[in-house]
Amino acid sequence: MGQRPFPSEPPFESGAVVDGVANRVVGDIHRFFSRARLERTVTQDERQRLAHELHDGLMQSLTGIALQLETVARLLESEPQTARECLRGVQELLAAEQQELRAWVAKLSRGAPKATTTGNDLADALAQLCQRAEWQWGLRCEPSVAPRRSIAPTLADNIYRIVQEGVNNIGRHAQAQMARVDVQLRPDRVDILIEDDGVGFPFRGQYDLADLNLRKLGPRSLKERVSALKGDLLLSSGLSGSQLRICLPLTRDI
Repeated sequence: MGQRPFPSEPPFESGAVVDGVANRVVGDIHRFFSRARLERTVTQDERQRLAHELHDGLMQSLTGIALQLETVARLLESEPQTARECLRGVQELLAAEQQELRAWVAKLSRGAPKATTTGNDLADALAQLCQRAEWQWGLRCEPSVAPRRSIAPTLADNIYRIVQEGVNNIGRHAQAQMARVDVQLRPDRVDILIEDDGVGFPFRGQYDLADLNLRKLGPRSLKERVSALKGDLLLSSGLSGSQLRICLPLTRDI
């Protein structure tokens, strides 16, 4: 990811810079997700979906930004140049999230989405997601989408959110160096594979969605999304990493 230079490289006002970034984050949240705006644009039936979107997208990204700001604060005095570079990354990540928030709010305001999107659009979105994961977590992530056929926007959005939570969970918890995402768009279903070379989940073995729910294991938001889409999930966890296999049937609803 390219870096935008600071104009004329002003003196590094540590507290002011960090506070400015933090205030910018909070301001964006209030502007885009004020209670009044949500009550105008979101119906009762959509509120659970909105909760998933906020958790899988915005809240995960803010967690990454908060961790990077902690790094900046720790390096301010001893390594100001490294802190400056880290702050540049925070600014780029924030700009990317602002763009996604604007697109998301615009979609809510427009109402009905367009009939189809392309596999290329989905592949580009997943590539950008993996680029952000590499910066946030130091995680090399390789996404693949095949075939690049037209799909419903709602389906593309659900695929993106599932991958987003899976990759963010790897970055936050797995201590992995590499992750792989493979999306297969089949005539009657979508198969999603997310795997990594990290330390696995706190539990070991292979579990389907029913087992995970019964034992109260696994990522809750991801399980709820897959269940809502009437999909299947198979989670494998071991000392050499974890693997998620998700199958979503194609219906009129997604």
